[in-house]
Amino acid sequence: MSAGLLVPDAVVIGLVQERIAQPDAVVGFVLDGFPRTVAQAESLERMLESTSKEIDDVVLLEVPDELIVERITGRRVGETSGRIFHLKYDPPPSPDRGEAGERLLQRADDREDVVRKRLAEYAALTAPLVAWYANKGLLRRVDGVGALDDVTASLFRAIGVN
Repeated sequence: MSAGLLVPDAVVIGLVQERIAQPDAVVGFVLDGFPRTVAQAESLERMLESTSKEIDDVVLLEVPDELIVERITGRRVGETSGRIFHLKYDPPPSPDRGEAGERLLQRADDREDVVRKRLAEYAALTAPLVAWYANKGLLRRVDGVGALDDVTASLFRAIGVN
């Protein structure tokens, strides 16, 4: 992940299978960032068929690449507290220091070169999933640009939650 690569399918599929088998997932669950490939989606379908469950909706939050780069590369984490700041959207007391003077760090996977590599990998591997779910009538597109409350309201409308 820190190199900007996706975790291998076998690892991710195994983790998801374990997680959705837990008692709290019996009535339903939300997956964030999975599946990322058509192969993973096909594995998920097989998993769900074995439990008589099915996917209700697939949400695509649409955000321009440049804004994704800005959002991710601006994150900073307090070295000792773990508090997350954003240089633009939730600024720390100073650009390199958090509360109580702790050093702020940028995670290795939040560097611009890594983020751009992840976006390129998304375009190559994950984008085909959009058409795959659209063809099944499950895809719900939501504009991911705007105030959090507005995006959340749009997401809820897209999946029929009031």
